[in-house]
Amino acid sequence: MAWCAAAGVLRLLPDSAVGPPAWFDFSSRFAGAGIRALLSRRDGAPGSADFDGVDLDEHRRQLAAALGIEPHRLAVPRQVHGNRVEQASPGRLHAETDGLITGDPDTVLTLQVADCVPLFLYHPATGRRGLVHAGWRGAAGQIANLAVQQMAEAGSPAHELVAFLGPCIEQDCYAVGPEVGQQFDPALSRSNTGGGYQLDIAGALRQQLGAAGVPAAQVHSAGICTHCDQAAHSYRRDGHRAGRMIAFFYQNGA
Repeated sequence: MAWCAAAGVLRLLPDSAVGPPAWFDFSSRFAGAGIRALLSRRDGAPGSADFDGVDLDEHRRQLAAALGIEPHRLAVPRQVHGNRVEQASPGRLHAETDGLITGDPDTVLTLQVADCVPLFLYHPATGRRGLVHAGWRGAAGQIANLAVQQMAEAGSPAHELVAFLGPCIEQDCYAVGPEVGQQFDPALSRSNTGGGYQLDIAGALRQQLGAAGVPAAQVHSAGICTHCDQAAHSYRRDGHRAGRMIAFFYQNGA
């Protein structure tokens, strides 16, 4: 097996034929030397379309090994759909945490998603990175704003940050009840015929980033709906059998 960069993604090459892309690769969105922003794909290898019962920590380690990342470099959040953001410690499991920040080039930020937004934050001047898991609860709790504040307190001002919203469930596919929809700006949460709302979770995070001081021109998105794209895992589409896409945000060669 060998890794090959092509067409904006990393491909895992079997001995005899080119297989499906193993990763969504968003590294080109960040102007830092060696910065890698990757998200594993449902249809990629290593992995399978059905992750029911898979040990996600072991799967994460396997993916990291395929990238040449040693386990001791990984900073892993134990996500709870909250709004806690912490400074990352390599080799540590961060309890009840949904966002990590680091200025250490050796630390690899990671998280898992299956409809929620993986939010990548980067400060080109210092190399500081942030990686945030944002579902509706985290968005309602202003997690993007809190992450930007922590980046600023660490020496990375909001107006210098680059933000990238990875694949997530888009508004047309994300029906929520009124108890959820009414917590958001009506411009981002439109009523539907079933008495609920269609929530633009990515739009809510864009709004928070703007309010926190990140210029709109420095906020980018994948534009991939996890519910619609079969290359992505989606809890809304696949239910309890849905797997998780693993994100890695790191400096290559550190």
